[in-house]
Amino acid sequence: MLFSILFVVIPIGVYCQIDPSLTECGMVPLYHGDIPDEYAVIFTEDFTHPQVEDILAPIVGDGFEIDTIYCNFRNSWAVVTVTDVDRMEMVRLLPTVLFVQGVYRLTVSENWGQDRINQRETTLDGNSTISRCQVTKICPATESPNIYILDTGIRYSHEEFGGRAAFAYDFLASEKQNGFDTHGHGTKVAAVAAGKTLRPRQECLYMECSNI
Repeated sequence: MLFSILFVVIPIGVYCQIDPSLTECGMVPLYHGDIPDEYAVIFTEDFTHPQVEDILAPIVGDGFEIDTIYCNFRNSWAVVTVTDVDRMEMVRLLPTVLFVQGVYRLTVSENWGQDRINQRETTLDGNSTISRCQVTKICPATESPNIYILDTGIRYSHEEFGGRAAFAYDFLASEKQNGFDTHGHGTKVAAVAAGKTLRPRQECLYMECSNI
């Protein structure tokens, strides 16, 4: 999806007080997180990486820095560091911005994937061991199940998979990536499910768990 964007920089003649929820002076909402000066700028649609850079280019400078840009979703977004109020207002006046969300700090257990599957409750309890379960059989590689990751794709060559990851289907065939991950999230999810470091065990297991 390629198209040109016309940028019009409007001088801000009056100071508009930043409000946590309401739009003022035509600005989109701003919601604060718990990490100072860290924000996610959410755009109105899925712009490409170069388009996002172009949109924010007039604002980048002292007090405004782009950290990471995320694309290939319904809405693109950029994680930014903002220490200048005026530059934040300029972002909130952009017609291509939907809202600005403050970043929150998230703490998870060392192996949250294993922590999630070793009990029925969805709340993580910090216990990522399989000691709650009794391993009843170790199956050979020929019986290992296939796991299908529906996400941003997978970097098949990543060392976590040891050649075990393979292309199955690409629901965004128009991007011509053949399921290759250009974002990183899908590869992370696949590594949690079947990577050599974070997957529950190095072999396929049949487990009986009394509390699941």
